[in-house]
Amino acid sequence: MNVSAALTLGFSMAVLVFSLSLPTSGLAQPAKHGVIESANPSSDSAQFVRRSALDRSISVDIPSNWFYSAQSGHIVATSPQSRAGLLFKVFAVSSKADGFEPQPNVLNAAYRPPPAFIHDALAQYHFRSIRVLGWRTDELAAKRCAAVIKRSCEAADIVVRFASLQGAQSVGAFKIVNAVPTSAGQWFSIVAGVWGSAEDLHTNVPVLERAAKSLVTADNIANGYMEDPVAQIQLLTSNRMFNSGVTQDRRDNATGRP
Repeated sequence: MNVSAALTLGFSMAVLVFSLSLPTSGLAQPAKHGVIESANPSSDSAQFVRRSALDRSISVDIPSNWFYSAQSGHIVATSPQSRAGLLFKVFAVSSKADGFEPQPNVLNAAYRPPPAFIHDALAQYHFRSIRVLGWRTDELAAKRCAAVIKRSCEAADIVVRFASLQGAQSVGAFKIVNAVPTSAGQWFSIVAGVWGSAEDLHTNVPVLERAAKSLVTADNIANGYMEDPVAQIQLLTSNRMFNSGVTQDRRDNATGRP
């Protein structure tokens, strides 16, 4: 076995030990059927359907007009114009590519702590103008990760604001758990979260809550990852300071200020 193959195998085994497969990146693909509902339906009015990966590795209940892509334990689902959505994915990353062929589905990037890596993660889905509004470390999640993979981990809950390709402004809450790089420069990041329209976030909460609670993976690894992001989104809708910030952002956008 050559050195490149050995490093690749070692990295794959580390991820497998953590019961996570390596999904491919990509934009959410449209569902082929389903009744089109309101762009911002409530949980009561939306027609939910069960969406599953072809390999049955992951499934979720989402409104019938949402776009989605799912495979190998990874899913991204978005409403029209990506105003609201849900993401669960493990990113495989290599920070030392010198002398080795790039591996499929592996990002080439230096190690970034969770509040920085959220930019890389969302950029994979062509979101832009990504801005971290706040974050806090999750020591318990980091310790649980380290206990399983036998090396250091970092974890954080992060609130961000970003825009879709169509210009829709959204606010999201994410939990990110990173395994720090091996001596070969290979690491991975678990990214789980939800987002909704910055203009009327409260209307998205019932749908996001129902979708997040329904998320199931074949190995049950997703259990618990969506709870904190949903709770954070719920808090944001009742935070007057946050609502004032959205109003200010609208005013700044209207006047052309960055």
